[in-house]
Amino acid sequence: MNVSDDYGEGTNTFRFLKLDDDGNLRIYSSDTRNNGPVSPHWSAVADQCLVYGYCGNFGICSYNDTNPTCLCPSRNFDHVDENDKRKGCKRKVEPSDCSATATMLVLDHTRLIIDSGDPNSEVFFAGSSPCGSNCLLSSTCLASVSLSDGSGNCWQKQSGGSFITGYQSSSVTSTSYVKVCGPVLPNKPLVATKGDRKTSKLKLILGVSAASVVMIIIMVAMIVRAESKKE
Repeated sequence: MNVSDDYGEGTNTFRFLKLDDDGNLRIYSSDTRNNGPVSPHWSAVADQCLVYGYCGNFGICSYNDTNPTCLCPSRNFDHVDENDKRKGCKRKVEPSDCSATATMLVLDHTRLIIDSGDPNSEVFFAGSSPCGSNCLLSSTCLASVSLSDGSGNCWQKQSGGSFITGYQSSSVTSTSYVKVCGPVLPNKPLVATKGDRKTSKLKLILGVSAASVVMIIIMVAMIVRAESKKE
């Protein structure tokens, strides 16, 4: 049973349940009924990025340090409102207007959040690549997700209800595909690859090594100069 983390503390604690404007349901507590600080002690969804629709239609939720942030899937999309990125994203060109150049945007470590009650979605068995290619061949498919959870399931979102929202994190094993008009214009990766991490580490090692060599040369030059002055 889920309870507030201050459950059982004091008899004069005032608690209330509130649906916040970020879509999450929380329990707030106060030491007194009429005044005093109010703080949250329970939330229905612990990970804010998993709140359905938090980043709006076509919005992808990730984390900037500890805070959730909303981005578009790629530069094939624009934010609906640059001043409020939670309002979602819109395609620059609709796939129906570019049938000859339509392609699939591949989003690694990304899971499109599924509404199990959505009549415009379907789940079937398929590998990761077929999950994307089958969506591309379907005139009604907007996006698909290879769940990569051992089930072999592929989820497809069909037209008719175009609301799509996603979550991107290094801990997410799913691969998502979104139909766009080519060419694909990817964002800067939100999740660093192993190659990126190795390259960064190599650059750091080379930089430190080069700085050490320069310092040694300077020290040797100073010693030689000091010895020459003594002579």
